[in-house]
Amino acid sequence: MPPRRRRSRTVTLRDGASVTLRPIAPEDKALLVGVFERLSEQSRYRRFSMRLRELSPATLAYFTEVDHSDRDAIIALEPTSGEALGVARYVRLSEDPEAAEIAVAVVDDWHRRGLGPALLTELSSRARHEGIRRFIALVQADNRDAMALAEGVGDSKFRLAGPHLELVIQLETREE
Repeated sequence: MPPRRRRSRTVTLRDGASVTLRPIAPEDKALLVGVFERLSEQSRYRRFSMRLRELSPATLAYFTEVDHSDRDAIIALEPTSGEALGVARYVRLSEDPEAAEIAVAVVDDWHRRGLGPALLTELSSRARHEGIRRFIALVQADNRDAMALAEGVGDSKFRLAGPHLELVIQLETREE
């Protein structure tokens, strides 16, 4: 794997807290379980659109064993403790290689601190590098936080799709 993909960086959130963002790795399964366990029932439902009590070994492997091109994920860590605080991921759509489905999860006690936007900004940069031009996400129609998060990344369009909204986010072109 090229060194560029493994590099981590520390960012300062809008509340002044520092977090380390880095590509997820197969050995991060326990960290991902830690994130999942710190999500409230509502946050779990918003992320997975179903009631989940635990992540199966197969799901943990799928979430952590990514190729960093068609499937990628960024994990956020508290720099002192190394505790995982959130993750953002994309999966490229086979029918449209310039588009990817995204998902973001941030532990509840770190909501509204700027971690979601930091994760999504980092993920967007990596996605653009891999030729992805659009993110797509299905979110519950009442999930205003997800809509606000999408608007901060690029030009967003919303379309009602049953009880969900389909967000299409055109990624901004930036010099990397």
